[in-house]
Amino acid sequence: MKIFIIVIVLCLTACTSMENEQYQNEKMEFAGFKSGDLVYEGAITKELNQNVFEAFRNADTKPKKLIISSPGGEIGLGMELGEWVREHNLDIEVANLCASSCANYVFTAANKKYLRKNSVLIWHGSAWQKKLEHRWSARKFSI
Repeated sequence: MKIFIIVIVLCLTACTSMENEQYQNEKMEFAGFKSGDLVYEGAITKELNQNVFEAFRNADTKPKKLIISSPGGEIGLGMELGEWVREHNLDIEVANLCASSCANYVFTAANKKYLRKNSVLIWHGSAWQKKLEHRWSARKFSI
């Protein structure tokens, strides 16, 4: 009986953990208009790129700024989004995070760039960079 109770408690705990894990894994991904602002939230993907392009194309009044929060994404898609930002002469406002392809290709393509007080901008690598772990794994660095 004691083992049965322990098994039930563990199962309930596992179910609770799974629910929390599923909630945490639900990514906040959105591209389009929110409260009148053109917004891009989430990893740079083909789908989100198309969503933001379509929202802009369908807007009666074209926005002058894209508010973005992205950890980056595939290089080609980051370049595509950056070219689109440059083509439409948009300003960029980083809401929370702009890293990797977002920083390298989207942020740099903007007309004017804005960082919110607690936002983070992280550049790294390039389209020509080989995998970092292969290039630097044998080297030791000190400060």
